[in-house]
Amino acid sequence: PRGHAGRSRCGGGAAGVRRIRRRSRERGSLIWFADSSSLVTLYVPEPGFDMVRALPEPLVVSALAQVEIASAFWRKQRLGESSARDALLLSDQVRADLADGRLLALEVTSSILTEAERAVARHGLRAYDAVQLATAIVARSALGALDGVATADGALADAALAEGFALLPRHE
Repeated sequence: PRGHAGRSRCGGGAAGVRRIRRRSRERGSLIWFADSSSLVTLYVPEPGFDMVRALPEPLVVSALAQVEIASAFWRKQRLGESSARDALLLSDQVRADLADGRLLALEVTSSILTEAERAVARHGLRAYDAVQLATAIVARSALGALDGVATADGALADAALAEGFALLPRHE
């Protein structure tokens, strides 16, 4: 893990957006969206993802991230790359990070689903990747700015670039 104990869950509505704006102003920091593929690298470091681990907190995420990240941890366990204990501990860490505000999860709303449908049509993304991109698009619109998207997924990175987002890690 990143050496911290938590992150927060907020609704996808106006209250969640106000909370993100307030936290950003309090810290005078950038606001980044992180998809599940990049979030996994916060807990299980991979080469080339140091910049993702250095992003300012809080990170905006989709509420789907909790399940997608747990799926990645348990997949590593099934492949023999980690133990069941590791998968449990890492999943607990993600929940703690959501609970204490280090990750700010936006719930999947009807506006996010509508935008996800558009993303599927425009970019040919898989359903969950489209929801991730749509969450970033809706967050950018609601916040008035979103500094970029962190993703390890090539198709999602291409789509995020096409939507005008900066990317981490840098995709060529």
